[in-house]
Amino acid sequence: MHFYVRACLILGLSLATACTPTPRSALESEATALMLRGEFARAVPLWDRVLTQDPRNADAYRDRANAKVYLGDFPGALKDYDQSLAFAPRVAATYLNRGTVWEAQGQWDRALRDYTRALELEPRAYDAFNNRANAYAGKGQWPAAIEDFRSALILNPRYDIARANLALAYYQTGQYQAALKEYEAAPPGFLKFVDAQAGKALVLVQLGRRKEGAALLRDALRQDPNYSNRTWLTKIRRWPSQAIADMLRVEQSLKP
Repeated sequence: MHFYVRACLILGLSLATACTPTPRSALESEATALMLRGEFARAVPLWDRVLTQDPRNADAYRDRANAKVYLGDFPGALKDYDQSLAFAPRVAATYLNRGTVWEAQGQWDRALRDYTRALELEPRAYDAFNNRANAYAGKGQWPAAIEDFRSALILNPRYDIARANLALAYYQTGQYQAALKEYEAAPPGFLKFVDAQAGKALVLVQLGRRKEGAALLRDALRQDPNYSNRTWLTKIRRWPSQAIADMLRVEQSLKP
């Protein structure tokens, strides 16, 4: 999950903070610093004060929305994203971030509209391609998802999460050789990524290379036991259904 368009990043969820070269005020600077440290509950009151002083500040609405997302206040975040777009309707990052909220709630069509609008405004936004692919996957539209994951990688060949997602999309559609190619043709360092190790392990098992796959999976599970947790795989990492089923089956088979 995710995951921006030439915007500042905080953590890993594609939620941009204010990205002007220098904040417009000391208060904005303090709020932004709190966001970057992950102190979202403390940042919200500061954004409240910024907006009291400047009620048409589109960036501040977006940044307050970002903080609310991390705090689980999706209704409040959506309201702020809407307000931000009312004042600045051509900011791709705002559409992208609002799309992540729709996506988190399973509102695939609304997410797709926002990601598509982000791409209209910023055609080289590889994060928007990855996110739109995730939304297509949520609708079970795997060919469209694969196309968008590939577009993300054309724009940024070192975008590890998109490569892992593409390989899993191939896995979901039974294209195991294509999935293996993504794992093995990736830039150096990709297979240090635990998600890549776990995914490749499943592919190897499907292709009859069980011993090799089992060893790789054991190593991945030592690094992150969440890959044997159905709820985490489904709701947090959001692997495709077939990969989740196979992961749990193979993991069980490894137990003494």
